[in-house]
Amino acid sequence: MQADEDTVRDVIHPFNEIGLACLAPRWAGGRPRLPSPDDEDFVVRTATTRPSKLGQPFTC
Repeated sequence: MQADEDTVRDVIHPFNEIGLACLAPRWAGGRPRLPSPDDEDFVVRTATTRPSKLGQPFTC
């Protein structure tokens, strides 16, 4: 894979501590995304529309 030795060591140590979970880190930096006004309108329209009109077999 032609990875640098330091990079490999940076993965080996966490792997020895927590296993395969270290290969899929859960980084969550920054501010959470806020829904746009269009997103909010879509959610409201969908939530207030009868499922049968949306082609769903539910009653509510």
